[in-house]
Order: sequence, then C-alpha cells, then structure tokens
Amino acid sequence: PAKATKAQKGSKTAKAAALAAARAAAAAAAAAKKQRKRGRRGREDFDGSDDSFEMTDSDTELDEATLADDSDADSPKEQRIKRPRAAAAAAAVNNVAAAVAAGPVIAGVPPDVGTGAAEGASQRLLAVLEELNYRFAAVIEGMIRFHSSKARNGSFKRAFELPVTNVPDYEAVVPKERWMWLRRIKDRVQRCYYGSCAEFLADVQAIADNAVAYNTPGRGRLATPPLIDVANKVVDEGRKLLREQGMVDYWEGRAQIERGRQQGPEAFRVMLANAIRQANSAGKEPMGWHWVGCELCGKWRLVSGAAFYELGLEREDSKFMCSQNIDRPGGRCEEPPEWIE
Repeated sequence: PAKATKAQKGSKTAKAAALAAARAAAAAAAAAKKQRKRGRRGREDFDGSDDSFEMTDSDTELDEATLADDSDADSPKEQRIKRPRAAAAAAAVNNVAAAVAAGPVIAGVPPDVGTGAAEGASQRLLAVLEELNYRFAAVIEGMIRFHSSKARNGSFKRAFELPVTNVPDYEAVVPKERWMWLRRIKDRVQRCYYGSCAEFLADVQAIADNAVAYNTPGRGRLATPPLIDVANKVVDEGRKLLREQGMVDYWEGRAQIERGRQQGPEAFRVMLANAIRQANSAGKEPMGWHWVGCELCGKWRLVSGAAFYELGLEREDSKFMCSQNIDRPGGRCEEPPEWIE
C-alpha cells in the first residue's frame, strides 16, 4: 500500500507538471498572436502612432484570404481598411519605367502606372489626398465584399473583381483604355490616385458601362446579359457606400483649395475671393474653409483648412492674428473685414 501511494503521488506530480507546461505554451501562443495583431493597421489595439506599427507577414495574406472567403459574414480581415499613403504615389512615379519594361502582370492587360491626382502634388495636397482616398478605400472594400457574396450574385460573384481575360473579342468591343475592374480601383486608391468623388465614381461607373457594352445581346460573341444587372448592383452599392462616408465633401473641398494654392498666388487669391463671396451669401463657410477672428482687431478672416490646423486653431486656447495668416502672407489688421454683417 505504501508503494502504491508513492506511485500515485508521482503520477499526480507528473500530471501537474504537464498541465503547467501546457498552460505556459498556450499563454505564449496567445501573446505571440496578440503581437501579430498589433502589426495590423485598423485593429483595436493599434494606438495610431507610427512607432507602434510593425508590418507582419500576415499583412501579405489579405488579398488571398479575402478571395478565398465566400461567406457573407464580415471577418476582421475583411473589415480592415488599409490607409492610402502618399509614399505609394511617389513610388508609383519612380516605378513607371520599370513597370512598362516588365510588361503586363496579367497576359494582355497593360500595367496601370498612372499617378492621377497625386502627380506633382505638394506635400499639403498629398496629405489631403490621403484622407480623401481613405474614404474611397472604405467604399471599394465594401463593394468587393458585396460583389463576392454568392447569395447576392450567384455564379457571377467576383466577375468584376479582376480584368476580363480569355474573351477573344472583348478588346474589339471595349478598348483597353476603358477597361476597369474593382481591384484596379483599389490599387489606385492606395496610390492616392483620386482627387475628387467625380474621378472615383467615373472609374466605378466604367465597370457597369463596359458590362453593358459587351453583354448587350448582339454585341459580344460571349455576351452574358445577366452580368449587366450584377454590374449595376455593384455600382449602386458603391454609390450608396460613398453617400454614407463621412467628411468626403470636406476633404474634397480641401483638395480643391490645395490645387488652387499650388497653381500660384494669383489663382489662390481668386479662389479665396470666391470663397468669401460664397460664405457671405450662404451664411456659412464653404467646405474646407473656416472662419476665425483676429485677437487684435476682432475682424473675421476666412482661412483654409490647412492654415487652420497648421496654426493649431482647433484648440480652445488658440489665438489668431491677421499677421499669422499663412494663406495671405503679409496680412494686416488694417485690411477690411471679410465677414459682412
């Protein structure tokens, strides 16, 4: 009996040690998983600062995972929106020659190397384009999720996600310069390609227009008329998502202001004069502009969003003086007020 008791005690000790080791391994795995999540933009534990961001191998899995998932449920990977970066636009400019020399990634499809609104943009304009295209990124991600739903689109799901291939007469009906698909728009958004809602929606609408052009009976040899309805539903979803996006009008207005500033002082003065007239007529500032009062003379000045935030005027304890206005170098309190009671 004594020997049996010792054996039982030894067995219990071994089991306890094994259990402790298993718990330690599980804790280490959980910590590693959490660390990987911290490297993904848009996660709840990302604190928003560049110092805390660490790229992981899992980021390269996003496209493949999204393509592989046919469910309607919005997984964490699908909900993540990658923020466009001006650096991507600069890289696109530098890589134009290399992309052309390398040829098409997909047979018959030329590389998309244009920089759009980001070409020649100032740092202020690029910063605004990042914010504007971030809103477009949310829209295009929603369109891809909507389109990939088998419940909504059946066997035609993802028909417009990638370029049309293996259709011999497609180019004869739809010229290559008009080709458009969802992933091309997504790539352009990441390069800060679009400078307005009109430019973004033009590419979105091109998907439906091309579907009508080829799939109308009697047009293409492989025409599939039901694809027209699928394309229209995807485009309608994009328009709906764009209407639901906040701050799009504001950032579009900011982009217009910065383009005017980039054209030169005279062009910016004309834009400012028009904005002042519009503000006095409507009784409120136009999108992208802010009314601020001078601390010395008490006169109201209309300043651009860029000037507003560069001067820190969003803070409650901020003070503004006419001479500080970066929109009008050399500004003075003696100038007439811009807000007319």
